[in-house]
Amino acid sequence: MAIFRSFTVNGHDNNAIFDNETRHARSLSPSSPPQAGERDAVSLCEFSSTLMLIIITYDVSTVTAAGRKRLRRVAKVCESTGQRVQNSVFECKVDQMQLEELERRLLEEIDEKEDCLRLYRLTEPVELHIKEYGNFRAVDFDGALVI
Repeated sequence: MAIFRSFTVNGHDNNAIFDNETRHARSLSPSSPPQAGERDAVSLCEFSSTLMLIIITYDVSTVTAAGRKRLRRVAKVCESTGQRVQNSVFECKVDQMQLEELERRLLEEIDEKEDCLRLYRLTEPVELHIKEYGNFRAVDFDGALVI
């Protein structure tokens, strides 16, 4: 089923069609209105510029050379969006559209018969749900930058 979504980015109104089956989206302009079968479902799920904290964990089988290659590709996808907090654990601050794109890219890389991928959304306020111990401290991208 395709869903029509309206969202605002930097004060500009945008429209897109998102296909839940193929996990692809296409932007709409006045010259490309929704097609047959695409319905207005803004109330079901609306894009938002609000960032959310997502935890991604994965376990990729590395028994074969292909598995080791998949592991590197999954890590690169995660590194492009978030920060590594443990070997196969990443924290990502994303909006809804970025999350859907990240999930699509990760699903393209893993082999669902051999690998495991989990995405967790921490509920807001995240400061109440995170406790850190040990020598690693995540980078606070919202805090002050000290040079």
